[in-house]
Amino acid sequence: MASDVLYFKTDDSNRRDYEQAGSGPFKPYADRAMTMPYYAVPIGVVEDASTLLTWAERAVAVAVASKKPASKSSKTKR
Repeated sequence: MASDVLYFKTDDSNRRDYEQAGSGPFKPYADRAMTMPYYAVPIGVVEDASTLLTWAERAVAVAVASKKPASKSSKTKR
């Protein structure tokens, strides 16, 4: 959430749905061109619980898929 707008994580698997709905990416700084891989959830989706659940599940799948495996600690036991 930012400024009362709900954003979900996107990638190539779901970004087109947001773009077709007229949503744009999260832009954390108004004075910079930088955007992040989160798109505003369309109000029509927010207002339909079933559709919102579907979009949320897809966003979670994107987030899980984007996680890098945690590196193992290089510390050794003494």
